Amino acid sequence: MAGIPVLGFPTTGMPVSNMLDWEMKAAALESWAAWGKAFQEAQKMTCAYPAFREPPGLERFTGKPSMKLELSSLLSSDEDGSVSSANPSPRLSRKAAQRSISSISTSSASARSSPFPSPTSRDKPQILGKISDSLATPLGAFACQANGSATLLELLPKEPELILQLKGYMPKMVLDKHGCWVAQLALEVANFELQLQLVSELRGRISSCSQHMQGNFVLQKMVEVLKPSALNFVIEELEDKIMDVATHVYGCRVVQRLFEHCCHETQLCSLLAAMLDCPMKLRKLISNAHGCNVIRALLTRGRTDPVKKVVDAMLEEGKVINFAKNRHSSLVLEKCLEVCEGESRDRLWQAFIGEDGTSPPFMQIMLDRFGNYIAQRLINISKSEAEMQRLQELLQAAGPKLGKSPNGKHIIAAAEKKFGNCPMKMAGRNGKN
Repeated sequence: MAGIPVLGFPTTGMPVSNMLDWEMKAAALESWAAWGKAFQEAQKMTCAYPAFREPPGLERFTGKPSMKLELSSLLSSDEDGSVSSANPSPRLSRKAAQRSISSISTSSASARSSPFPSPTSRDKPQILGKISDSLATPLGAFACQANGSATLLELLPKEPELILQLKGYMPKMVLDKHGCWVAQLALEVANFELQLQLVSELRGRISSCSQHMQGNFVLQKMVEVLKPSALNFVIEELEDKIMDVATHVYGCRVVQRLFEHCCHETQLCSLLAAMLDCPMKLRKLISNAHGCNVIRALLTRGRTDPVKKVVDAMLEEGKVINFAKNRHSSLVLEKCLEVCEGESRDRLWQAFIGEDGTSPPFMQIMLDRFGNYIAQRLINISKSEAEMQRLQELLQAAGPKLGKSPNGKHIIAAAEKKFGNCPMKMAGRNGKN
């Protein structure tokens, strides 16, 4: 194989000028496709070399006949800085060549998947501005197609006047897997007056949209981008069905966004009353897989009255241990211990620790899969000397069990971090013995 240059084909019998010509072309394009084409052309010229084997990845450029033609023209065209076979001097810059090669697959794929001009076309705004005249379906229906959604997602920030052509199609777009993205972007780009016109089309559909796989995302975006004063109709429609929405896998997200962006004392007063005033309904939310997230989002806001009602609901029937051992309600209970203060905090402390006795609820939840997180939180929030002394006594009494249990080892680590090493080292030694 002596005499083979870097280009990949022999030079015997080939003019030096032709060899340099192909070498410069390949170097300018810097692509497997360019090297492969150069090898094929060299094979035709010499007629004495084995067939060229296309390298992996070349099919993305030459897999279709149209792409082959485009690649051939790219190698031999005289237009706009390309290399001519008659003129060996390269005029195509490296970055320009890379852009040209990458545009082949992009433009060809767009032409196959969409009957409309490519979004990168120079005339794109004018074409899309008049798209309702050239399409069998309006722009709102076009937004519910895969290629239409992708096109509008790129155009709406640059051409916000296109949003006017989406009016009347919000209910359809909200429930469509492609159109929901366009609806969200339209709400972001539109001015306040146009936002009101778009969301007004969803009146009477808020409850069903909140429980829809795609619709809930549009409602969340509404809550985030609209002024709180424009969301009163959303709150009113959810109020009567708040239990169904708050315990739904999608609906709970919309309720959480309302807690984050709306005023609790004025706008959400009636909605919160429907959730919190009935202890039975509240306990259902606390123990529900999705309702617990709603209650935790409410507690995060730090309002005193909701925290007190949640604590009262969990302590009312004296079954706080059941809440501590439940996967979902334990998360709410842990959040209560984190945010509550004053009387509510003291009541929870007494319910778990007590003032005397050797078997309070704290001892029963330490080794539980979920209850051990509550025990760790109780250790972290202990403040006074009396509280810390009481916890250390209970932990030393449970030392042998803690040292033998995976969950108990988490309790030991939390106690050592809070109180120091002395008492927990003793508990750890007892567990090993």
